[in-house]
Amino acid sequence: MYKVDIENKRLIELQTISFTKLKLTEPYDIEDWIEKTPKVLGEDLLILSRQFIVPSGKKLDLLAVDKKANLVIIELKRDDSGTEVEWQAIKYTSYCANLLAGDIFKLFATYLSTDESEARSKIEDFIEVDIAIVREEF
Repeated sequence: MYKVDIENKRLIELQTISFTKLKLTEPYDIEDWIEKTPKVLGEDLLILSRQFIVPSGKKLDLLAVDKKANLVIIELKRDDSGTEVEWQAIKYTSYCANLLAGDIFKLFATYLSTDESEARSKIEDFIEVDIAIVREEF
């Protein structure tokens, strides 16, 4: 990665350093940054929940929705997390695939500390598709 030095019209190579070396953690640093600025992931996302507990008791880091009303699972790994990462993603995806629109509104309402009507309204304002034509599973 490079930094642009406009004044001198040159690129300055940045030194690579790990989050671990910087003593940054997933839940207290990286997750906070993404929750507050989800666009850092490369698209407009609306965070629906943080540390969402799935039926297995595990916590999904962040759950979001994109502009096309697709659910987006955000699971952060600061370093090599071993071979179980793929299974974790599959488990979270299979659980979230069963969420209905009402479940999502309720989840977002809890996250916002508001009612389901307000949560639904915020989601409808965010997405770019007509919620009436989005399938009932969301």
